[in-house]
Amino acid sequence: MYGNDGQDALDKLINADIDLVLADVNMPKMGGLKLLQQMRSDGRFQNLPVIMFTAQGQRQIQSDAITQGATDFLTKPFSSSKLADMVHHHLVPTAI
Repeated sequence: MYGNDGQDALDKLINADIDLVLADVNMPKMGGLKLLQQMRSDGRFQNLPVIMFTAQGQRQIQSDAITQGATDFLTKPFSSSKLADMVHHHLVPTAI
């Protein structure tokens, strides 16, 4: 499931069973950081993994995302294998 923008993603998130969110920092209507803030302020989504990404390689953006509750962060361009590894890491429980 995907959204057309940050607000659309939030609306869909409220009405669906989602296991992980991938969000771009730069989205129309509501950017990824605002989406993250809205999600973390809602008890239903406080522990939902959120992987943020952006083409802007500024450390401040990454720091802001992690501080606001992003689970992980990628800078574009990134390989599909790196994304797959990150998603797998956050969705598959570690064996004891």
